[in-house]
Amino acid sequence: MPIIGFNFDKILVEKTGIPGSQINVKHNLQIKDVERNELGFGGKEKKPIIKFTFLFSVDYEPKLGAINLIGNVLYLEEEKKVKEILDKWKNEKKIETNLSEVILNNILFKCNVKSLSLTQDVGLPPHFNLPRLAANAKTENYIG
Repeated sequence: MPIIGFNFDKILVEKTGIPGSQINVKHNLQIKDVERNELGFGGKEKKPIIKFTFLFSVDYEPKLGAINLIGNVLYLEEEKKVKEILDKWKNEKKIETNLSEVILNNILFKCNVKSLSLTQDVGLPPHFNLPRLAANAKTENYIG
């Protein structure tokens, strides 16, 4: 079933120092809660959805800054499957592998793009390596 919604509930970005030569960046993504909701799709009938609440964080060390994004993903699913997902979360705090891959990849994509924009706004370095051109690249061995 599809992801039908993605929302940020809280965005916090702060720069607390000046970038030096040695920067360590730590990433973290957590599913904080999974709950059942209902959503109407134009008619009287409401469909069950699952709301995955997440926390995405980036910490710059030593004490350079931080980004925290809290939000949720809405996932449309059949009633029987909703119950299975919620029971597994309630008992084990886990999500089945196929579903977690879809949800987490969606969160990572959107949060990394948002975080990259926020780092530029406050003057933090990007939290992952961006592609760069090398001016002195050797092409002597190129056969083409």
